[in-house]
Amino acid sequence: MATFVDSYNRKQIVLEALEGQVDWAPTQDQTFLHKVYRKLNKRLLTMLRQVPELCEAEVRLIWTPDYSTGTVSMDSTDQHVVKIAKTAGTWQTDGTWEGRYIEIEDDDIDDYRGPYRIHEVWDDGSGNWALSIDHEWHNTTDTGMAYRIFDHGILLPPNMMHLRTIVPWKDGPQSGLEGITVHNATKAGRYDYQGKYTSEYPEFAVMGEWERLPAPTMTPEVETTASAQALEVAGGTTIPSWTGNEPAGEFKFIYTYVWGQEDRDLYLPMGVTNPRLESGPSPESATATTAHGTTGVRIKLPDIEWEYGFDSQWAGSQTDTPATRDQRFGWKKRLYVARITKEGGVPRKLSTPEVYHFLADVEAGTPFYDWTGTVSPVMQIRHQASNGRRVCRLYPRPSSRQQYRAHGPVRPRPLLNDSDTVDLPVEAYDVLVTGLAADVYAMEGNKTESQRLEKLWGQGIGEIKAQVATIGPLVRHRRRRTRAYGQNPYRERTPTTFTE
Repeated sequence: MATFVDSYNRKQIVLEALEGQVDWAPTQDQTFLHKVYRKLNKRLLTMLRQVPELCEAEVRLIWTPDYSTGTVSMDSTDQHVVKIAKTAGTWQTDGTWEGRYIEIEDDDIDDYRGPYRIHEVWDDGSGNWALSIDHEWHNTTDTGMAYRIFDHGILLPPNMMHLRTIVPWKDGPQSGLEGITVHNATKAGRYDYQGKYTSEYPEFAVMGEWERLPAPTMTPEVETTASAQALEVAGGTTIPSWTGNEPAGEFKFIYTYVWGQEDRDLYLPMGVTNPRLESGPSPESATATTAHGTTGVRIKLPDIEWEYGFDSQWAGSQTDTPATRDQRFGWKKRLYVARITKEGGVPRKLSTPEVYHFLADVEAGTPFYDWTGTVSPVMQIRHQASNGRRVCRLYPRPSSRQQYRAHGPVRPRPLLNDSDTVDLPVEAYDVLVTGLAADVYAMEGNKTESQRLEKLWGQGIGEIKAQVATIGPLVRHRRRRTRAYGQNPYRERTPTTFTE
């Protein structure tokens, strides 16, 4: 029989618990072992989808109100740039407006055009605020136009599987917003596309669309010697030596695209900005070996400003004529590093987790990053999978900055190391091991034993559901039929529950 402890890690699940259920020695076949690791993470996610109460969490959300002070004009040479006199209003250049939307009134059609996506906001040095947009306006001569900078709603965390409740973050007992579907919100007149209706506090929450960034396709290239190509991307600058304080060793790298940043109250540890959007990861680099006092590493990355038309070579007929939007793309490349080994240099004891942690943000147009060990990875920020963020629309739209508590199940981090754990009850680990054993038997071709364990898995999931969904003794109560609230089906007093 397997022995269960309160906090299983990956090694205990696979090397101890699993050995007690299947006739297989995990250490004999590394290829098969890695397949089992993948099955373990998949089975864990399946468990939490079926019993989301096991991974419930509360997160903090912040609503940023619309902004429409003053009037805007188009840049006289670039149809991708909108300007406003600094005396007419105050635009935010700290990254919090990047990735938001702007719609601009056009007298020719007596309506707003857009929405356009804001790439970057800056001070043009001539008494104006300027912002770049994702697709061009139809001329460079329009002036004195009304506008609105806004969000469609609040972006939920990328690891939130679905939203159960959302409540204003205020003192005292608060009632949650009523959750309704897009279909019901539209029929009941609760879906405000252009933000015409505002209030101090909203009443309804509607799950909206997903917002995503495309994942990078270029593999980051690593150089530790000054090859001709490594010199070319840096304008002839040689690769600097590794000076520490971070100990040298072997490393691998990945990167993502990030855009904008959240409110300062939502920053990540060590002052790292929390991006509005983050893409999926790039392919993994080759291993780079550094040596203290001699070899640093140069990581070569794509020039996405040039790729997306925010470089002077893309102005007009691809000449070198500068465009106002040059180097105002707004995106950055977020670099992550995984330590494989530690070698020499600074006499510090370090773990070698082979897990990716945040290293640095690199500007969109910078084609490389030189790492010399003077900057250390932020161990509190591990790369996590992101498939975009879901928009939660509020009605009426709040007229001021507000904070909310959102409650719902969040996707766990995958178990990547032998020491990685997930906070689960002991009974849940027992069921998790049973499900994993079913997968292993299936991989070995033993369908009979796999099906038997799958049946036990289903029974175990049912027992866990009954345990976590109640407080006190497990007593079944008969449901009583209740009348709908009033005559309007869209105003029924039902719990705020959102599903994907």
